[in-house]
Amino acid sequence: MTTEDAFRRYSATKYFTALDGVRALSAALVVAWHARESPLKFLQGERGVTVFLVLSGFLITMLALREEDRDGKLSVREFFIRRVFRILPLYYIVLAGYAILANLAGSAEKAASFNESLPWYIFYLSEIPLLLNEVEAPFNHSWSLGIEEKFYFVWPFIAFVLMANSKLRLPLAFVTGSLLLLAGFARPGYGSWVSLVEPYGHILVGTALAFALHHQRSFNWLAFLAKPAAYWAVGFASVVIGVIDTAWAFELLAIPTALFIGAMVLQPNHPISRLFSTRLLVWLGTLSYAVYLIHPAVLAVFERLIPAQSGRIDDLATLVLGYVASALLGAVLHRTVEKPFIHYGRRFAKPRAKDSLGQTNQLSDLNNVPGADQIRDSKT
Repeated sequence: MTTEDAFRRYSATKYFTALDGVRALSAALVVAWHARESPLKFLQGERGVTVFLVLSGFLITMLALREEDRDGKLSVREFFIRRVFRILPLYYIVLAGYAILANLAGSAEKAASFNESLPWYIFYLSEIPLLLNEVEAPFNHSWSLGIEEKFYFVWPFIAFVLMANSKLRLPLAFVTGSLLLLAGFARPGYGSWVSLVEPYGHILVGTALAFALHHQRSFNWLAFLAKPAAYWAVGFASVVIGVIDTAWAFELLAIPTALFIGAMVLQPNHPISRLFSTRLLVWLGTLSYAVYLIHPAVLAVFERLIPAQSGRIDDLATLVLGYVASALLGAVLHRTVEKPFIHYGRRFAKPRAKDSLGQTNQLSDLNNVPGADQIRDSKT
């Protein structure tokens, strides 16, 4: 396949199934990281958040670029409506659940720390008490959501209003993202302003990938990712850097992750892509947002039900049962909260357009972590 053929296939693909599998694996790693004395701690599951951030930046920007090509510009109004209906309803419902559990079933210390952080949570500034003040409180895992959503509400104005159709967007995203990652190497730890801005570098790496793949000329720079050997290489690099127990790996992981995503979307028939496209992983990927929100509370329940008396066996049982229960409860929340509100958001935004075959397509939020949309053919 020539580079031109690879570019046309990428540009025509409306749904990258394997990326749902990536989300499922990332969510599972985060759950394993938060579990009590997890036997899978060596996998450094907290870095699943890096994968989420890079993937979200890539997909959001890819969709915006395609809408810009199709309609001449990105409708910021429709973009915001879809974001609000996709993210906020489930977030605030789960937050209310945490408030009840923390104050009625939690310890006095946890209730106090949660209530202290609650104003930050309400206004989607979850990263401030954790990253800046080092407050350990229930629901502080939502810090990454605070980072993502502020990015999504600023990025469209910068990249698709102020710099609409500009060729400078790719270098802006790449250079800014790289500088923020470098700042992360130098940060002294939590409690520094660098902690608040460095995660945006991970998202910008994903946006740079989207810009690079969107135009034939810059696509050619990454055409090597369409080769099977390159897929194996960047996948191996992602795994190795992901499990290294050093602080710098958290920043460095964004680069091979972006290249791995690039290889995945350029080689949908590669064995790794097929593995991540299995039905179970795709289904779990659609639940990632709900699982991410609820899993610490679910794990806490099983940690009470299964006291740590038999060492690793009890800890492994807590992890497995906690993940399964999180997935099942996440499926209920996805069906009863996420999907209905996504539907309402589409109706208000009306993001419909005709493709070159005359078929109607929609910008869908059905299978994503917050902010990571993909395009599906409409069934309506």
